[in-house]
Amino acid sequence: MLYVAYGSNIPTKQILSRCPSAVFYGKGFIKDYELKFNFHADIEPCIGEKVPCVVWDIDNVDFQMLDYYEGYPRYYGRHYVFIELENGEMEKAIVYEMNIERKVLTSPSKDYVDCIRSGYKEFNLDEWHLDKAIDEIGIDNRTEEKYYRH
Repeated sequence: MLYVAYGSNIPTKQILSRCPSAVFYGKGFIKDYELKFNFHADIEPCIGEKVPCVVWDIDNVDFQMLDYYEGYPRYYGRHYVFIELENGEMEKAIVYEMNIERKVLTSPSKDYVDCIRSGYKEFNLDEWHLDKAIDEIGIDNRTEEKYYRH
């Protein structure tokens, strides 16, 4: 099954710690969504925007582990989206999106953002999208730690 990572499951080390069967499938964009932080990474529909992502192929057992890790179905829900891969092909994959009642605009921890940023660097994703989401909640994780709430 194809799974779309846009947050802390982007880095290979991180996804393999949760889903040992994960195999890199590709990278691309979730179209017509934007990256947000509601303490944890989240996506929200936004026509014309896009969210960089990594697509992993994982087995059913690991999907159950991922459901547990993501707090499905109470914290994050999941649904299918179409991903535009870097080669231009479209793929249907499962993505987790925070449930509306769980969305609380608050700063993520520095370690959490650093984990996501390491995945962006590992896969050469455009960090502009990550920086934009960070700027929207009024913190600057690139230079200061004082804004983080743990």
